[in-house]
Amino acid sequence: MVSLREELVSIYRDAVRSLAGNRLVREALAGTARPEHLAVLALGKAAGSMLRGAEEAWGPIPGLAVAPAGSEIPHGIEFVAGEHPVPGPGSLEAGARILDFVRALGPRDELLVLLSGGGSALAELPAEGLSLADLQATTKRLLGGGVSIDRINAVRKHLSQLKGGRLGAACGAGRIRVFTLSDVAGDDPRVIASGPFAPDDSTCADALAVIEGLAVPQAVRAHLERGAETPKSPDPRIEQRILAGPLDLPRAAAKIARERGFAATALDHFVGGDVEVVASRWAAFFAESHPPGTLLAVAAEPTVILPREAGTGGRSQHLALRVALSLAGRTDAAFLAAGSDGRDGNSDNAGAAVDGGTVADGEVEIGEALAHAASAAACARVGACIPAWETGTNLADLHLLAIGHAQRR
Repeated sequence: MVSLREELVSIYRDAVRSLAGNRLVREALAGTARPEHLAVLALGKAAGSMLRGAEEAWGPIPGLAVAPAGSEIPHGIEFVAGEHPVPGPGSLEAGARILDFVRALGPRDELLVLLSGGGSALAELPAEGLSLADLQATTKRLLGGGVSIDRINAVRKHLSQLKGGRLGAACGAGRIRVFTLSDVAGDDPRVIASGPFAPDDSTCADALAVIEGLAVPQAVRAHLERGAETPKSPDPRIEQRILAGPLDLPRAAAKIARERGFAATALDHFVGGDVEVVASRWAAFFAESHPPGTLLAVAAEPTVILPREAGTGGRSQHLALRVALSLAGRTDAAFLAAGSDGRDGNSDNAGAAVDGGTVADGEVEIGEALAHAASAAACARVGACIPAWETGTNLADLHLLAIGHAQRR
């Protein structure tokens, strides 16, 4: 018999596959005419899959892709690999190439932008007076400080030549259509990939408030104090369309779970905040009385405050271990946390799935692993890991909470 934990892994995988970028782009372009003067820019973790969708609708297309190293990019598309989650030399190469690419377009051209999360780090070009080292140090401080993604991106936008609408302002095309997979709460184009084609309502003062108390380079603080603002007005050439967002993921998971006999519900709001608070919330859910076959699906992106010497792991594995402690000894409950992009933190896993038998009393020292943000090794020891995989999408994390097996019809 398939375990409850294995059922959750199957639901997670099928839900993510149902929202793959190639399918969503293909459906968005179905029945539309291919522009005569077309250029395509794909930026983000799902760039390869989204490009395949465009080719499935329109045939071979000219364009530029910026994605993580190892991404599967259609033949004939120029590809530059950037680094993630902290920008690196490849990110600078990608940023310079993107800027040249959009500047070379003219009024007769139409640019189709295929945008997904991860673009903030994958392509970068520091603002004048800043270096890659400045951006790297600042990004590490923000990511390790438990700062939410919208606040992180408010800083990034003011340190870049590409973000906060600057790439759109630099583009020479007569029409720009942006198709986006959202990985942020509210599906705000100004936040996704730091809004390269969206007007920005954040200010340098906002960015300074975010970094207050953080040990960022003095050059970064001085740059923000000079007040070089991002574009604030909408550009009439630019059309934004969200193809899918985080809340679509639990809806898809709940639908699949119901088809398999669960009494499944999708939470109608995004869950963020400190991972310890989220773990306590899910522990409280499991402590309540629920009928067998209950399943809750949630879109989430908790934050983790990293210690000075952090180990290998990710927020989903960290959270799963925390929840496993509260499930210890139960035979009727399971929990899954995993990234829709098939990756979790700096590990080789997508996340983890746990149940009441994952953490036997005294068997594994989970507390030490969590204290050092080294969840990957601990998850491997208890057999909880979900291996990393190429999903073709990026819609934040999925959490699945289940009590009892599905009631088979």
